[in-house]
Amino acid sequence: MNKIAGFVKKNRWFKLGKWKEPVFLQDIIIRSYLEKKKDIVLPYHSNMALTVGFKQFMRLAEYEELKQKVKQDLKQNQQEIFQRIKQEVHQAIKITDLFKPKQLNYRIIKKYVNLTKVLGRQSFRFIIMGYALEELYPEKLPRNFYLGKKQFTPQLLLAIAALPKGLMPMIAENISLLKMAIKLKQQKSIGKDLKNHTKKFNWMNSICWWDEPFDERYYFIEVKKLAAGNPRKQLDHIISSRKKQYQRATEVLKQVKRKYKSAWQYIDMIRSLADWREESWDAASRTGVRLRPLFKILAAKYYLSYNQLLMLSSKELLALAENKLKIDLEEINRRLISFGIFSTTATINKPVIFSGNEAEKLSILIEGKRQNLSEFFGLPIWPGITRGKVRVLQSADEIQKIEDGEILVCPMTDPDYMPGIRKAKAIITDQGGVLCHAAIIARELQKICLVGTQIATKVLRNGNLVEVDANKGIIRKL
Repeated sequence: MNKIAGFVKKNRWFKLGKWKEPVFLQDIIIRSYLEKKKDIVLPYHSNMALTVGFKQFMRLAEYEELKQKVKQDLKQNQQEIFQRIKQEVHQAIKITDLFKPKQLNYRIIKKYVNLTKVLGRQSFRFIIMGYALEELYPEKLPRNFYLGKKQFTPQLLLAIAALPKGLMPMIAENISLLKMAIKLKQQKSIGKDLKNHTKKFNWMNSICWWDEPFDERYYFIEVKKLAAGNPRKQLDHIISSRKKQYQRATEVLKQVKRKYKSAWQYIDMIRSLADWREESWDAASRTGVRLRPLFKILAAKYYLSYNQLLMLSSKELLALAENKLKIDLEEINRRLISFGIFSTTATINKPVIFSGNEAEKLSILIEGKRQNLSEFFGLPIWPGITRGKVRVLQSADEIQKIEDGEILVCPMTDPDYMPGIRKAKAIITDQGGVLCHAAIIARELQKICLVGTQIATKVLRNGNLVEVDANKGIIRKL
């Protein structure tokens, strides 16, 4: 542990993101980042990976090197890479969705690990590509330009035009709930609708394998809440505002394609990649929900809870499936409090897993001290200027703390943050680029947003009054 702490001190680190995934899943993801694969487009991998406090890191120098390689490949083979990624992602989704085992054994768990590693590699690629495109795209446009009579900057154009091509699950789910609320208000039966809705969307509460998927009772309560208001008005507003938003984007994109075709190609790629990134991990989440009952059976066999079982690494879980693991319950419970994983390409099959106080100390060490700055910068996603009080959330577990009209500050968002995002007047994140969840959602909801600040959660405190200028990419303390 002291060697790892010393190594951490000597290097600068880039935070890839924060997902509250258990040891089993974090271990698989780290393995996917480190594995060398030659049969995929952009076959890049990390030489070293660290996760601690649910945050994923790679050395800053390595991140910069990978980003430059991706930029160079995109400049030379943009369309070929685009088509290969499309093929790879949809093939992985298809195979993952067909994986529906009836029991768990060594072979099934091994296959599950390998399927998830494929999706993990794709996730890693999307992260690096997002940051690469963030730098490539503006090079194809002037700093200020006109389309028709309206003046644009590259970021303003991206905010307006880079909308998802498909319907995001969180929007589709909301529309489905509102339709049921309308029927309920008309005193019509919604039993069949609830069943279909639950089957289609229940995985959305289990993105990171921890929480139970939503059930019909949960959705019925949500429908009743919506029915108490004016669901017809809400539904009409969503449909009409999205229609106007997409009509505006379509007109702008037509002008961009005529005037700045290279920039249009990058925007088109960003739109598709954002969709594919969402679809890819949604497939992983759906599979996690399907296998949840089987993992519960395996856990009960060894007198463990589901969450305790998921505190095992992939290698440990495979050993357990063959009854070859001596369970250390104290270590499992320490991991439930806090854990970290460190691995390299040379130690990919023997990762160092640390837990409890050791993990807490390393988390503090790598994150560094709080910073006292009056202003700092981020990547503008949705333009606008607003002022308000800050609500800093370190994880979606704290989502109930945010109040209407506050400015949400967090390491990065995922679907678990949606209740807070809807309440917030603006979003600020440490991590993320043009393909991140916060960027996709901010464009969809037309919500002021800055991502990729790297330091927002270390600079701001709950209750700070700030001005968010998402036109210029500046956050100022007031």
